[in-house]
Amino acid sequence: MAVEVLLQQGAAQLGLRLEPAVVQQFARYRSLLALWGQKMNLTALHDPQQVVIRHFLDSLALVRRLPKLAELPAPTLVDVGSGAGLPGAVC
Repeated sequence: MAVEVLLQQGAAQLGLRLEPAVVQQFARYRSLLALWGQKMNLTALHDPQQVVIRHFLDSLALVRRLPKLAELPAPTLVDVGSGAGLPGAVC
């Protein structure tokens, strides 16, 4: 299964719909993570499907739990420290 399809299907199971441009941004991030991961050991995951499942979809699972930006008195950063910048969200 193509990793882009896996990402879209996984997001749908989380109740999220990803626009094609967002899927392409994830693909670009995955490519950069693979490139720089070879040089700097950013993550132990190297299989593209595992990167989608264990990094991207795990991070997206947080989205529905985060309050809407408009409801916050000031922006807040949530980072649970899984490495390689995942998950992290400005809200």
